Amino acid sequence: MKAIRSAEAKGIVDYIRKEHGSSISRACRIIGYSRSVMYYRSRKQDEPVAEKLHEWAGRKP
Repeated sequence: MKAIRSAEAKGIVDYIRKEHGSSISRACRIIGYSRSVMYYRSRKQDEPVAEKLHEWAGRKP
């Protein structure tokens, strides 16, 4: 079975909730996904790393 990405899972859960009037808990149970995924917010700030990588990439042919 292929794993579902969190963005895909959120879309599926939203669809189930709208079309069938289910709760988040029920929709997550239906697709076999953890309810905590719906509330997770990333705290990463990768911009400084990405900028440095672009800078280095620009120097190397």
